[in-house]
Amino acid sequence: MPAPELPIEIQEQVLDHLHDDPSALKTCSQTCSAWLPTARLHFFRTVKLKKVRHCLRFLAVLESTSEASGGVGVGALVRELHLPTMGLRQRGRRKGQRYDLLCQILRHIPNTDTLVVRQFEWQNFLDLASPKGADTDVDLRGVFTSVCAFPRLKTLVLQRTSVRTVREVLQLISAFPSLTTLRISEINDLILDDVHRDTTQSTDIRVCIQELRFERWLGNPVPLQDAMNAFLEAPYELELRRLLWIPRLRQADFGGHALNEIFHRSARTLEMLELEVDEAAQRIDWLMSQGLSHHRSLKILILSFDLMYSPRTNRGSIIPLFISSLDSSSLRELNLHFDAFDESDSQYAVDWVELPKALVSLHRRCPAVTLTLSWCIPTHRQTKLPDLAPIYRKKLQDALHAGMRIAVVCKALDYESYSRSGGGWFEAVVDNRWWPARPALTWL
Repeated sequence: MPAPELPIEIQEQVLDHLHDDPSALKTCSQTCSAWLPTARLHFFRTVKLKKVRHCLRFLAVLESTSEASGGVGVGALVRELHLPTMGLRQRGRRKGQRYDLLCQILRHIPNTDTLVVRQFEWQNFLDLASPKGADTDVDLRGVFTSVCAFPRLKTLVLQRTSVRTVREVLQLISAFPSLTTLRISEINDLILDDVHRDTTQSTDIRVCIQELRFERWLGNPVPLQDAMNAFLEAPYELELRRLLWIPRLRQADFGGHALNEIFHRSARTLEMLELEVDEAAQRIDWLMSQGLSHHRSLKILILSFDLMYSPRTNRGSIIPLFISSLDSSSLRELNLHFDAFDESDSQYAVDWVELPKALVSLHRRCPAVTLTLSWCIPTHRQTKLPDLAPIYRKKLQDALHAGMRIAVVCKALDYESYSRSGGGWFEAVVDNRWWPARPALTWL
């Protein structure tokens, strides 16, 4: 008697658990023909192109599957695309070949909803896509949509990229009306220009941004402020549910009209706010002056500390005072996030003597609030993560006795693996800030 076979629906659910394991998905696709569609669905959902050979192989797969009778082409399965880091500048007979290769790939993936532009040769790309790309009178939106025809694009990530003007960034953003999430960090080589030129010509365009993340920003703060001012005008409509603000700016450059206006306009919709605590704690002072009680939808508040360069400053002394002042009735989670140099930073991050009193006060006003202490700690392979739970169980025992729910999340960042993959420390920290490893969560 043959062994009973599991229904294909159950087999597919098992394969779904392998969505983040490319090696296992590849093995499954070669093991059983019935598993191929599900394995291919997860395998090609995220495509990260780096070198020329990756682009050539992927294009070959796209072309071979697009003509397959009765099947779905691989290009239709791609949802997240990382543009390649390969050089686009070529001379002689090879000029433009890599650009053409990239364009062929982009034409085959119409369902992309997330575009990651990281370490991409942006300026060379524009020079090839539009010979007049540097001309301030040229509207680049048509160039972008002709090359990147992504009508369903929801998320745009601009990271570690050099561009010429803020206007180029704004026209790229406005080229995708369906965009809802914008993440910008480490943009450099910007020059001052008229950022409002040509950004309001198309009155039928509406870009409704619901999630805005400003992370590391290099160079002159004026272009950043100009970009934020532009987001307050057409064609952009801010209905922010998530806001992250981490740019390293001088005290005189922080805040300003644009940030205040963006924050106030989101009073009705903002659900999550992350703010990096600077060394002078000026950003906490700013946040205390805003009156979070007006943000009635705010559920998650994250205070981020970069301890890698200045772990022992007095900025943590204001944190208990700020927590004591919180009065948002909708608040459900307070997260203190630390990017640490090593585990010893856990002793100096904030004023741990005054913190328990502030937490008890917060718990009495908002009993539903949960405190999460999340740590990103760099380690070498085979290094065991420190057990921080006993330390905080002792430090915060008064808050625990009052009934507050407190959890610790500790995430290791491996130096060697990120070095080999070409990633950076900053990229590792940012990615783990937004997607912490829930299995590492420990309740006190």
